[in-house]
Amino acid sequence: METPHCPATPTRRQILATGGALAGFGLLTSKTRAQAPAVIGQGDYRYEVVKGWGELDPEKFPVANCHEMVEDSKGRIILFQTNVKNNVLIYDKGGKLLESWGTEYPGAHGMD
Repeated sequence: METPHCPATPTRRQILATGGALAGFGLLTSKTRAQAPAVIGQGDYRYEVVKGWGELDPEKFPVANCHEMVEDSKGRIILFQTNVKNNVLIYDKGGKLLESWGTEYPGAHGMD
């Protein structure tokens, strides 16, 4: 005796079609999320995170506890940090290191 089809029970074909559609949607949304840059901060002080910006060889240019970053009149980004090997790191806007110096300024603050 054949059991009549119950409309509330999905068929195998419906399950596969729904699963495929959901998987495709998941792939599309995960790619979209991965490409969106992270934004940190709040209010008027929100910044976009640029992955890889300013990355250096940690053996040559170790960075510990950045205390301050400012942009000077030439458009360079100046970073004060606590590692005694290079207290001051100067970058261009693209993240390329231009200069590094200082061993006597760990923890410096107050650049304006």
